[in-house]
Amino acid sequence: MIKKKFGLFGFICILAVITALLISSLPNNVSAAGPWSVSSPDGSIILTVTQAGDGSLIYSVTKAGTTVIESSTLGINTGLADFRTGLAFSSGSSRLINESYNMVSGKKSPYVNYCNELTLNFTKNSRQMNLIARAYNDGIAYRYNLPTRTTVAAEYSQFNLPNGTIWIEDRHGADEGDYISRVISSASATTTNYATGAAVRLDSGYYLWLGEAAVYADYCTSNLRGSGSSNGIFNIVNISGSPCSTGTNNSPWRVAVIGGLNNLIETTLVESLNPPSEIGDTSWIKTGGCAWEWMNGDPTNSLAVAKQYIDFAASMGWKYYIADEGWSDSWAPEMCAYGNSKGVGVILWSHHANLDTQAEVDTLLPKWAGWGAKGIKVDFFDGERQLENEERDRVAVKAAQLKLVVDYHGILKPSGQTRRWPHILTWEGIKGAENYPNSTQVCTQPFTRCVAGPSDYTPVNTWNGGTPGYETAVTITHFSGLICYCSKPSQYNSYLTKEFIKLVPGSYDETRFIEGNIGSYVTIARRKDNNWFVGGITVNARTATVPLSFLGSGTYVASIYCDNTYTTQNVTNATVLSLPCVAKGGFVIYISAAALPTPTPIPIGSNYEAENGALSGGATTISGTNYSGGYKVGYIGGTSGNGICTLTVNVAMAGTYRMTVYYTSAETRAFYVTVNNGGFVGLSCPGSGSWSTVSTTTMDINLNAGINTIKFDNGSGSWAPDLDRIMLAFLSGPTPTPATGVIFYQDINYGGTASPSFGKGDYSSLPGGVPNDWMSSLKVPSGWTVEVYQHSGFGETIWIFTADTPWVGSACNDQMSSFKIY
Repeated sequence: MIKKKFGLFGFICILAVITALLISSLPNNVSAAGPWSVSSPDGSIILTVTQAGDGSLIYSVTKAGTTVIESSTLGINTGLADFRTGLAFSSGSSRLINESYNMVSGKKSPYVNYCNELTLNFTKNSRQMNLIARAYNDGIAYRYNLPTRTTVAAEYSQFNLPNGTIWIEDRHGADEGDYISRVISSASATTTNYATGAAVRLDSGYYLWLGEAAVYADYCTSNLRGSGSSNGIFNIVNISGSPCSTGTNNSPWRVAVIGGLNNLIETTLVESLNPPSEIGDTSWIKTGGCAWEWMNGDPTNSLAVAKQYIDFAASMGWKYYIADEGWSDSWAPEMCAYGNSKGVGVILWSHHANLDTQAEVDTLLPKWAGWGAKGIKVDFFDGERQLENEERDRVAVKAAQLKLVVDYHGILKPSGQTRRWPHILTWEGIKGAENYPNSTQVCTQPFTRCVAGPSDYTPVNTWNGGTPGYETAVTITHFSGLICYCSKPSQYNSYLTKEFIKLVPGSYDETRFIEGNIGSYVTIARRKDNNWFVGGITVNARTATVPLSFLGSGTYVASIYCDNTYTTQNVTNATVLSLPCVAKGGFVIYISAAALPTPTPIPIGSNYEAENGALSGGATTISGTNYSGGYKVGYIGGTSGNGICTLTVNVAMAGTYRMTVYYTSAETRAFYVTVNNGGFVGLSCPGSGSWSTVSTTTMDINLNAGINTIKFDNGSGSWAPDLDRIMLAFLSGPTPTPATGVIFYQDINYGGTASPSFGKGDYSSLPGGVPNDWMSSLKVPSGWTVEVYQHSGFGETIWIFTADTPWVGSACNDQMSSFKIY
């Protein structure tokens, strides 16, 4: 299928690669007796294959004379023969591979594929199996080659490790589990199924990463399984319940990156084990930021909301907006056209079940491309069978033909496929922000999951409890060609690191590991053109040490966002920065010729936990790991007694503050918010997905200098959401409020009373009944303007009033949904 679609270009690519290779073929000089060895170009790593008396094969690996992989079995059971024992050596050859290639979205430019390769040919019952082994300066890889296409029932490869520690993930349906630190002998002592992509620290001091590369439609995705003994052996296994392959010539590569922590971060070995790119003109593939609303509670089934996110993406200079589950055929073409008019490509979400046949792919993808969509996000593959890999690759091929970028979600981790298909910009297979990983996991993932390829972590979760420095640093520590930012536009507009976030490119010319300790902290620097992006995160409070020796000559300006602070500093390649970070803290640094704009001030200590407030009327604290500080406040409002949570806040200056409210609710509910015993304002909170999922909404409030009170309840007798915390960000001030403000009068048929007065602000998304039902008139102070938005059920009319204008005419006599006063 792939050859048919890309045959001519693929042939050209093959010729180009052959021309680029420096190959020394030695078909007759490999000893028949063995053992057989292949060493890295610098001679530091040696992979040795030996043969036992029963004809079976064993390999081992050394680094600078130290054994890093002990004697491990090799073997594969195919439809041709069971190539585990009884093998007879027939011939062998070796070659040097030295080629460079560019990646549209990558960690460096160019990538270099530089290694020595050894091919050993064996026969059994006149059937042939070839073992291909490579040694790189930072690791090894091997695979089985079958000259005749055949089925594969099982593979019998191993990693036999010396003593040490392993960070390994218990097998998870979509590789979204935690990487747990274990003693190697304890991890191997069970028959637990683990995911590939494990990090290892040997007692000898060397680090390893164990995984696979080049997993395509003709093979399953493999797992690691403990041997059941404390011997350090991990077997390569297929747990899908199906054959490894219904027909193939090659197994995937089995990979070990070997060296220091810098090798795990900087390696390009996994991509280099994949075929060359099948896309000639890549100018249509753009990398960088992406707006996305699914996770933060904003509706995904609204064209109006989609346009708001497209506008925000354009203002940030981002390339894309993801229309997640909920978009409609009826308005998607208009959405795509609007995005293109703003320079923002729309990526359409789809369940993989809608694209699991060639007919569906050939029907839907051209239709979406015809609307003007620029990409697809395909979700819920969730399996390691060959079948899921076939579905995945079928989409990749067609998307390339239609010039659609791809975001794979709900899927096992990648294995370097972005070299072959550079339009695949990101890939989940990670416990990302939507699953609220703790900081230990986030500081582990760069050494485990991220080695395999781009990671769709969906970063900068502004309500997750990390500081702005920490949340933003994940865009650097977790590489992705498509950075899917998960917070609301209103949250970024006052976020400390907004200017940095605008610039994160999704593709780099250089990557440098600065410092780290798996599961504790990590700092990584990446260069794009002449600009450096540095990101560091930590579990515990510590002072990060960042030497800038990677800079060229001359003086630069470093824009430093450390936790909640922003500073600038002139720096050179002799500068060493010391950055004190709080627990679950971090920093980002932009190093260039000029500083970034000074961000909107955000007061330090502006987070207020709900559980520290005064509770009454049935409101109570509820514990949970997803909640900031480990607690939230529930049972606010209610029909039997009005539960109330009142927070006391202390601010340095009077003025307008943006209050971000962190809440949980399985359905749309509302708070009544009262500031300093004034009139209440309704604050609608869309469902966050579940009662344990935290979402956010915002409103602007006026505060006095010093002590203020903010009361959360629901005076209508309905239940409010549960409250996790609030965050205050200073916007401007002071803003005087007249004594009267704006007063709405209720229709005489509903009691004829006046509502509370309201000061200047945006009172959007009011729950029904605030002010209570139908309005008959209002008063507006001199010089003020009021925009009244009619309830959507009555046509979404907007009425504009100025000083003391009466509410005139029956057309206005309708239910109000929201209003703005300025």
